[in-house]
Amino acid sequence: MKGSIQILIAYFAAWPFLSDCTPFVKCPDKPSIVSLDFQGCDTLPCKFTKGKEERFVIEFLANVAADKVKAKVKAFALGVETTYDLPASKADVCANLMDAECPLEAGEDVKYLLLFPILPSFPNVPVVVEMYFVGDDGSNIACLRLPAVVVES
Repeated sequence: MKGSIQILIAYFAAWPFLSDCTPFVKCPDKPSIVSLDFQGCDTLPCKFTKGKEERFVIEFLANVAADKVKAKVKAFALGVETTYDLPASKADVCANLMDAECPLEAGEDVKYLLLFPILPSFPNVPVVVEMYFVGDDGSNIACLRLPAVVVES
């Protein structure tokens, strides 16, 4: 009985943090992120608004030590895979960490802030966005997939 009460207390204490999480899909053959916070999305697919800069907070564990980490983005839509090159200032994970700085140590838990522009030219179709992080040695550090749809503002 005492153990059950402790579990309930821990669950309710964690609830405010758990409720801010956005669901995501794990990437095949790449380490997963810890959590995603994309405000306004608590069910999939998420909605991306054209002309808006969407805010993502991505928490991940560095599975290897890294002096530099780069964010990369792919989109899968209508059977086609497209690479989306983030501007250098956004792709530089180290410059956008919220609670840490590089170099990262193996096992370090960090949060990366990505302000992602949803361009007016993006088509209004269902899409799966893959965001992943690559260390300076080319190793995959963490990855997520996010089913979404682009909508008009």
